[in-house]
Amino acid sequence: ELFSEILNRYLTEATSLRNVGPSGAEKFYSGFMGGLFISMQKDFAINSEVESGQGYTDILVIPREKSGRAAVIFEYKVARTQEALAEKVQEALDQIDDKAYITRAQLYSHIEKIVKVGVAFCGKEAAVEMQSIELR
Repeated sequence: ELFSEILNRYLTEATSLRNVGPSGAEKFYSGFMGGLFISMQKDFAINSEVESGQGYTDILVIPREKSGRAAVIFEYKVARTQEALAEKVQEALDQIDDKAYITRAQLYSHIEKIVKVGVAFCGKEAAVEMQSIELR
């Protein structure tokens, strides 16, 4: 809930409707999210569009061994309307499962938990849903 709240505040304060329109919105959101995570590189490996399973995760966050035991997989979707946000969030989570995006995170021996995060964007609003998988 806190991540969703902060993300929505950032979208409201730091984006323009011209950037998040129907043309190129997915690339904009991907770059925006990458920018949010870049400051975490000291403690986490931030992988954008990395091959995993049967596709490419939007962002895969792997903690360095001393920084934690939970990997986070982000998948983004763009909704045409605010009413479609919940459906798109579920579509993102389903894609993580359907394409086995957890495969790469499972390769790290120190990872004990994987958090799957679906994010759906519409204009300057985002919906976020997450699910956890305990590996050990």
